Amino acid sequence: MIIYLCKNCGGRINENYTYCPYCGKIAIWKGGDEISLTVPAGVTKINLQLHYKSKWSDGVSEEDKKSVKAPEEIYVDVLKFVAEAKTASVSMIQRKFPIGYVKSCKIMDWMEDNGFVSPNIADESRDVLISLDNVDKLFG
Repeated sequence: MIIYLCKNCGGRINENYTYCPYCGKIAIWKGGDEISLTVPAGVTKINLQLHYKSKWSDGVSEEDKKSVKAPEEIYVDVLKFVAEAKTASVSMIQRKFPIGYVKSCKIMDWMEDNGFVSPNIADESRDVLISLDNVDKLFG
């Protein structure tokens, strides 16, 4: 049995899907992103938990400082807030900062693209993969 998971939201998808039915992002498969399981006879339910390893857990190098640039100051403020809260969601950002839904989504996408937060899985909050100390090292 091969289970295909969307790279963006973690939802289970069919290998022939062009778009993920959960998040709507492109999900074209080129191999290497599947989980292969051997299921014993009689097993009817399997629970999978995905854990993400942060590239920021070991600290921040000079190379990292050059590669990550925040487009606006509000992005850094939001990143500091979610690093302190240790959880992130678009609605949480909207409630804390005076910005709209679209801007909150763009900030969340920026944080995900840079590996600061985990990808979206269904309707759960995202895990924050960077510490407040590392945010300070990156952005001062």
